[in-house]
Amino acid sequence: MIGLVSLSDLQRVSFIDAYSKEGTEDTPVYNMLSIRDLMIKNPLTASPKTTILEVSKLLASKEFHSLPVVDDGKLVGIITTTDLLHYFIELC
Repeated sequence: MIGLVSLSDLQRVSFIDAYSKEGTEDTPVYNMLSIRDLMIKNPLTASPKTTILEVSKLLASKEFHSLPVVDDGKLVGIITTTDLLHYFIELC
């Protein structure tokens, strides 16, 4: 895994839509940017053995809402704040 693109990353460039009278596919900046330009390079990751408490603390202390789960260098899942909320709701 070399990077991660989130909704927040896309929203940083989407402000252009508000100023463009043309369709977004014709907006020059969209044609100039690649995923590599937007992605978070070498994002923090969790392993399948990372505890829910550790993931919860990490997401609560950072400005992102998802964490790739990597095992042996391969992406095996993504844990999100929504996943954690559902988990905690089930505990109640």
